[in-house]
Amino acid sequence: MKQRTLDGRLVEDVFPFSFQICSDTFKTSQALQNHYRVHRLPQGSVGHAAFERPGEAVGLLLGEEGVAPVSPQTSPTPCHEQETSSDVEIIEPSGGSALDGAKQAGTSCKLTKAGLPKMTTGAKKRPRVSPRRMVDAVDTWRACKASGHPVVDEYGRATGTKHAYNTVYNWSRKYDELLKAAAKSGKAKITQTRKGYFRKNKLVLHFDKRFSKALKTARKKGWKLTSKVAFALAQRVFAKVDAQRHAPGLVWPKVRRTGEPWQPRLQWVRRWLAVRAWRPRVATKKKKCTSQADCAMMQKFVDKVRFLCLKKPLENQGARIPDPHLHYGYFKPSARYNRDQVGFDYSGSGKTWASLEERQAGCIHVQSGPKKWAKRFFTWDMCYSCNLEDRQMPPVVYFFGAGQVSALERASYDPDVRVFFTKKAYLCREANDEWTKIWKEFKQETSPGVPVLLTLDSHASQTRRGWQKEMQQADTQILHTEPGGTHVCQMIDRHVGRLHKHLFQEEQMEYLLENFDQFGHLSARDRRIYATHWVGAVWRKYVGQKRREHYNCCLCSGLLIRLDAASMTAQEIQATTAMKAVVQEPSPVEDDA
Repeated sequence: MKQRTLDGRLVEDVFPFSFQICSDTFKTSQALQNHYRVHRLPQGSVGHAAFERPGEAVGLLLGEEGVAPVSPQTSPTPCHEQETSSDVEIIEPSGGSALDGAKQAGTSCKLTKAGLPKMTTGAKKRPRVSPRRMVDAVDTWRACKASGHPVVDEYGRATGTKHAYNTVYNWSRKYDELLKAAAKSGKAKITQTRKGYFRKNKLVLHFDKRFSKALKTARKKGWKLTSKVAFALAQRVFAKVDAQRHAPGLVWPKVRRTGEPWQPRLQWVRRWLAVRAWRPRVATKKKKCTSQADCAMMQKFVDKVRFLCLKKPLENQGARIPDPHLHYGYFKPSARYNRDQVGFDYSGSGKTWASLEERQAGCIHVQSGPKKWAKRFFTWDMCYSCNLEDRQMPPVVYFFGAGQVSALERASYDPDVRVFFTKKAYLCREANDEWTKIWKEFKQETSPGVPVLLTLDSHASQTRRGWQKEMQQADTQILHTEPGGTHVCQMIDRHVGRLHKHLFQEEQMEYLLENFDQFGHLSARDRRIYATHWVGAVWRKYVGQKRREHYNCCLCSGLLIRLDAASMTAQEIQATTAMKAVVQEPSPVEDDA
């Protein structure tokens, strides 16, 4: 059977076909994809007659005029070719439309804006990553990269993270902006921390603003902002704000428990400082310090040291006062000690003091480590003499907590390190008393009855008269540094603490190179144990190998001042030169020079 196509060509074996659109409520593309099934027409079926010409079906779809299907009444009897032809019919699925089926099944069916059922679920929204998590991911990736690990794992993610490599790399390019955003998101507002009667009161909000400004001004002046000093400032600001209110509607909120108008208390100030992560200790070297002021502080400290070296110490019962040294007076280099507390804030910056942002940015001294590595940090209470050839004070470490640890953990600490637990992992009165016991034992073993000079800063636990008398009975002369001049007069602050931090970093990096995967899963107990062993290794390495660096730090701090200074006259210099031959035992520090 030959048929003529639309373009006029004659083809053979062209059989007619028929189809039926399913529903008017669906689009043609959707109906053809989801709402039809193909089956073979039975022979002699009624109502599904074929078109006389093959082009009639296509013309009907295209909307051509003059083309209409042949009615079933006038359709000719199908011939043999038509009976063996393969016809196609598009019909609705059993059970009604998709919307009716969803309603009958009781399932939810989303609709489009046109009211039609939504056939696609849409792409899942990517979860939002906070700036803090971005910073942690970048820190982890950099730590892995610095440790020699590949930057990309086998799944295309940045090593050590669950994010893609390109994503973490783009975050690293805007690392500074992410740090600011993370610090900003971590700040708590006063309306969030003090709800209820305290919330959205204009006077309280104004007081909060004035109080913050007063604290910042006090810090710029170099004040030591303890909780009691902050409470005094809060009372002063509260009185000023209360005197300046004139509108009758402005009243202080009432306390629910007592019914009295609110006013700041000491406990409230402590909570205020804790929420905003304010620290009473500030950086010693302020921005406004000039070189002239530093020189004046150094001159005062050197004059005090020279005066004490020339002054005969007090004689205790059973004590022997040695003869004064030709160059160093009554206190030789081995009898001059300096004590200071170095906080290991996990920042890796080499500084003995770090701000809150720097403490949160690093880890146990790996500069680019994630925050989870810094689960515990500690303070090293250092005490060294000017001569490292003699026996030195053992290192003392302060950890966070109440000290309720097992006997197994205490037995696992380094034998050369003394460990104590304090509330803030810093020096306090109780910790200072424990340190005093260790000092007395050390003094009794090394130089019993020999007076020594101990220089330290003006911490509250070290300025008590009772403690100074107790140290005087142990043949220890106390000398406090100049206020605000710790960065000038403290030997440990003159690069000794920073050198210890660098050595500590080397010890930990040596461990991380071998146990990088296990370090992230260590408990707080294991971290404390490892920290004590690293401190012991650093202390032994410093005492045995860093004597020249220690000698230079002693000279810079003024603690190793000599009595034969440049201010001596020519006659005094000649007399001193003549007396040098009489001295049979030269100073060990002088031999090093």
